[in-house]
Amino acid sequence: MREAVRQELELKAPSVGRWWPSIAQGTPLIPGQLLGMLERAGRELPIMAPAGSGGVAVELLASGAWVAFGEVLVTMGEGGGSLSAPVARPDREPDLPDEVEPIRADTDGTLYLRPAPDKPPFAQVGDRLAPQATVGLVEVMKTFTPVRAPMAGELVRICVDDGGAVEAGAVLFWIRP
Repeated sequence: MREAVRQELELKAPSVGRWWPSIAQGTPLIPGQLLGMLERAGRELPIMAPAGSGGVAVELLASGAWVAFGEVLVTMGEGGGSLSAPVARPDREPDLPDEVEPIRADTDGTLYLRPAPDKPPFAQVGDRLAPQATVGLVEVMKTFTPVRAPMAGELVRICVDDGGAVEAGAVLFWIRP
């Protein structure tokens, strides 16, 4: 994991690669929060919000965009100074504890929770997951993209049924670090 580089109200890429955000426009920002993944050399590098992050994400670099070191990934707004306490997130289900993080769909498609119909699920609620563990597959036009845990943690909730339709940015799972 690496932190984004903060410069005033901008959170910038700490390395080169292809950017896959895990937050949406309007998401409240807190230090240590997963902002997204930087794909480089076939590996995914989690990018976290650095100390001093706050406010909300008012502008995001497009999903799948190639970035250079120092390129702006997220622009903060509405009080972009440091927050001392986490704020409620608009996509959070009311019965979930504050410390859980979403795992979102990168693209529209169909979510599969198992590698084949006759195989057990990739993960079940209560399982401890390793970083980058596959928790599902999103299928688009016969192409399967793995959905991976952004960090080590416990799978708290599965939000979509096996074979269910998903939209890009939708919360698929909740994980507790």
